[in-house]
Amino acid sequence: MSEPLVELFRPGSLGDLLMMTALFRAFKKKGFRVRCICSSAYFSILEDNPDLDNLIVLPPGHNLYTEDAYRYAEQVTGEKADQSYYFEYSKWWEYPGLPTEVLHEHILKQACRTMDVPFCDELSVNLTDEMIEWGSQFSNAILIQTKTHWSPYKNWSLYNWLILVDLIQNQLGIPVLQLGHANDPGLPNVQKIDSPNIRFALAALKFSKLFIGLDSVFNHGSRAVGKKSVILWGSTNPAAFGYDQNINMVNGIPWNASMGNGPPLLRCQPCYRENKHVEASKAYLCPYTVPYPTVTPEGLIDINSTQQHCMANNMPVLVYEQLRKLL
Repeated sequence: MSEPLVELFRPGSLGDLLMMTALFRAFKKKGFRVRCICSSAYFSILEDNPDLDNLIVLPPGHNLYTEDAYRYAEQVTGEKADQSYYFEYSKWWEYPGLPTEVLHEHILKQACRTMDVPFCDELSVNLTDEMIEWGSQFSNAILIQTKTHWSPYKNWSLYNWLILVDLIQNQLGIPVLQLGHANDPGLPNVQKIDSPNIRFALAALKFSKLFIGLDSVFNHGSRAVGKKSVILWGSTNPAAFGYDQNINMVNGIPWNASMGNGPPLLRCQPCYRENKHVEASKAYLCPYTVPYPTVTPEGLIDINSTQQHCMANNMPVLVYEQLRKLL
């Protein structure tokens, strides 16, 4: 009798799919074969994953409804799964209306309990020899990510990035390179890394001296490749999406699990405001903001003239003090 088959479905995005790799491992430890279904836009991050038996890539334009995705996977493989799960967030996450309570535990802990598997937060990604060789060229550099693509409330001002990069390059003499999308805001004297795909970018992260980033794909990527990093938090919280291996900066203070959802979090944190809801309604605009220069000393133009208090509290000099501890 063959091992039972579980299928996990999440269309995207890259960070969510990386988190889901912990569930692959949890189910493998419980004796399951694992099938995953995802969008054609994001599948490359899961290719050749060591804990995945079958990767089903939905055709471009597929409507991504859960039951349709399950039926498609069954048609392609000729096998119906014994268990099927959609990797989703808590019901309080649903809109309209902002969440009425924060997530009191890591999303993976909640998912493992729901799916009745042992807790696991061991993320994984397969890096080929070619990717490893390519990534090793960045071993003398510090890498940064200047923008997330889901919520503006997870971003740090370009003004702050300029100050931090200046401290690193002038005080430490270490080159700074930038990971992320080609359209992300660039900085003077910071070269963007043009990676062939996301797994090459993760290889660069793995071999770098240090990574400084935001609550985005490379936060999860740091866990997948075992790179201790400095992650800056604003509208979201490391209690739900962070990893103990990293220095998680919350209002300028390194957060640890014993703090939970208490101080140094502000009363309004985490709010989980997101980009699409900001565009749809003023109710999602952060009311707690501080001004900062729209035009930086380097002549860079930032589209926003304010930043919410929580991200602004992660002052560059405080971030610099923490990153030196990891070097």
